[in-house]
Formats: sequence, C-alpha cells, structure tokens
Amino acid sequence: MNAIAGSDTDDIWSKYADVHEADFVKALDPTALKGKRIGIVRDIDSVTSTTTPLLEAAIKVMTTQGVDAVEIPRSGIYDLNHEMYRILIYQFSEDLNAYLADTPTAVKTRSITDLIAFNKVEPHEKLHAQDLFEVTVATRGGRRNPDYIKMLDHAKHASRTDGIDRLIRDYNLSALVTVTARPAWKMQPDGTPPDQDPMAVLPHSESLGSMVNYAAIAGYPHLTVPMGMADGLPVGLSFVGPAW
Repeated sequence: MNAIAGSDTDDIWSKYADVHEADFVKALDPTALKGKRIGIVRDIDSVTSTTTPLLEAAIKVMTTQGVDAVEIPRSGIYDLNHEMYRILIYQFSEDLNAYLADTPTAVKTRSITDLIAFNKVEPHEKLHAQDLFEVTVATRGGRRNPDYIKMLDHAKHASRTDGIDRLIRDYNLSALVTVTARPAWKMQPDGTPPDQDPMAVLPHSESLGSMVNYAAIAGYPHLTVPMGMADGLPVGLSFVGPAW
C-alpha cells in the first residue's frame, strides 16, 4: 500500500487526510487478530490438494496470533454461477459497446459486433470466449430486461442478506477466509486455450469456484494476500467482510 499510494485531489479521502503521506505499515497493529473469530470456508473449488496445505499453514499463523478459527459449512453459501452468467450476458454487450464508442477514432472496431467479425478473420484471435460474445449480442434489453433486474436482485439478496451478512451474524465472525483461487490456468505452448476452458464451466458449474465472485456480486470488501506457491504458481488467501 505504501508503494502504490499517491496524491489525488479527486479522491474522496483527500478531504479527511493527507493520503499521499500516510504510512500504512506504521498503522498495522500486530495484535489486531487477537480475539477475532474468522470463518474458514473449505468446500469450494479453489481449495484443492495443492492449496490445502497452504491454507492450513495460514490458519496456523492466524491462530497463533489469537484467532478463533470457525469452520463454515458449504451449505451456508449459495451457488450463484447461473445468476452470474445471466447477469454477465446482459451487462457485457452494453458495457463493451459504451467503451468502444468512446475510444479514439483510430480504433475501427466500434461495437461488439465489429469485434466478433474481427475475431473471425484475424488468425491471432483464437478466443475461447467468442461464443460468449455471440450469446450476449443475441440477448436483448441489457439492464432494462426484466429477467436481468430479477436475476440481479436475487443474486444480491443471496450473497448479502442471506449470504455473507447471515454468516457473519450467525457465527459471530469478523471475516470469512479461504483460498482466493486455484493456480492460474496454463496456456498451451502453441497459444491455444487451456485444456479446461475457465469460461466454459461458468454457466454449467454447480460448485462455488471462489469467494472472489461471491464478494463481487455482493459488492462487499475482498482482500487477497500472498499465501504461497502451488504447482509452481502463486496463490492467495482471501479475506471477505461485510459492507464497510
């Protein structure tokens, strides 16, 4: 945080403090974890045979610092993959078109349909998400579609009121903790997509892949810190908390 902190007169915090001179390291409290109850979420896709030892080591560090680690059952967290996919296809085309419309005139692709056409003729663009582009173009109404409004409302309620808020309240927690994600997907030497397409599992999966998406749907704080190396690649430890 010290390395990336800077002065921004438009930053809402600038009216409260001289942010660019803040020392976040000095503000750290070595006793901050003492007496805190942390909910450990294990039964999700990011907790694998290679990441579990790292998670256990992290839990040991926290308990040594005075944390009371509480096991959280998977049944307490809803599967929102279907809702995520539906929300995505309604938002994606609308947002991408708005972005492309505001790019410099030198950019010839001015819409998602232009992008799809470009990808089909450009040999370097072997996009595993091309089918997603085409699905979202065929989906009408964007954020005004009643199905989208209903789906978004359900997802927010399930991830907030009946999700993170409920777990924090029922288990008297300060935060939820788990593995951020599996090691990064490995591309093939010839540049083709990975063996298991990460986008292909989204609309069909019945398991919770990561707390990252869950916190994102809720719009709640999610902090990830380095946890170690798994399969030769870095993985993180996630802390998810309630609003504010």
